[in-house]
Amino acid sequence: MKTYRTGFSLLAGFVCSICILTATPARALPGDLDPGLGGFGVGGRIQDAGFDVFAVTLDLQGRLLVAGRRDGTFHLQRRSGPRFLTVEDAGTIILGIQTSAVANAVAVAPDGKIVLAGYVGYDFDYDIAVARFNDDLSPDETFAGDSTANVDFDDDFDGANAVAIQDDLKIVVVGSADITSVIVGDADWAAVRFNENGTLDSSFNDDGKWSFDADHENDRAHAVAIQDDGKILIAGSIGPDQFFDNQDFAVVRLNANGSYDNSFGGDGRVDVAFGGEEGALGVAIDPVNGSVVLAGGGFSGYAPVSEDIKVARLLSNGGVDNSFDGDGKLILPIDGGTATA
Repeated sequence: MKTYRTGFSLLAGFVCSICILTATPARALPGDLDPGLGGFGVGGRIQDAGFDVFAVTLDLQGRLLVAGRRDGTFHLQRRSGPRFLTVEDAGTIILGIQTSAVANAVAVAPDGKIVLAGYVGYDFDYDIAVARFNDDLSPDETFAGDSTANVDFDDDFDGANAVAIQDDLKIVVVGSADITSVIVGDADWAAVRFNENGTLDSSFNDDGKWSFDADHENDRAHAVAIQDDGKILIAGSIGPDQFFDNQDFAVVRLNANGSYDNSFGGDGRVDVAFGGEEGALGVAIDPVNGSVVLAGGGFSGYAPVSEDIKVARLLSNGGVDNSFDGDGKLILPIDGGTATA
């Protein structure tokens, strides 16, 4: 069975290590460890039998949220204390009977509610799944009536890899829709937008769903960011080979209504090739000038194979930002190991 992840650097199983850098503490220099993180600047290993960790974030009070899977369903923990070894609260949402559910992404809404996104299904038929928790980690039953919503693209394996929440509390999830049930399948990018109440947002591409086929066998979205003007950036990988060879970075910008933003790259899409097998696993927007930063690395299938971290920066119109390392692209080699951003 395939596993969709928000980033290939996240560890499957029950071990997750966390490290945050900051420049805010007194006398701290940029890049110094932040002792405010778990008291040391380094999070502890999350060893919790049966809890597979796939995503982390901070809540509005700066507390650590850890999301993933326990007993085949969505599971969320809030942790605190030295090295985050103390579990303050925990919540589980059962998404169905005889199913397997994995939360690959977590985000916190402006009102403090917590959204998990991933997939749910059984017997090689999986759908995009979203669940919402209240701040106390209880299921939020004001969302879709029972705290969960599933979306089927009429494919064998649909899954969400990332989630973002707009200022109006609408929820955008991105991932892939795979027409086959095997790891070497034929996948397209997929995105869904939900209203705050968990219904599909018909103002987004008419039915709340959007998909993108780059005419390749493996196109997968891994990251999403919302601009201040409501435009949506989706980043991921595209490639012609079903075995994940010759993958490139790609980013699409949509208008708030789900149409392509033709002011970005001429047709709403920009591809970035580093000459190997790579995919964008993260996207960020520079608040100063609107430039778009993509980060990722090389991979084959669902595992990193490159020793390099790869970063690209584009102008707000999708053009190459040549002020960034001369050609808009940067490769950071990591000696003696495998790395991705």
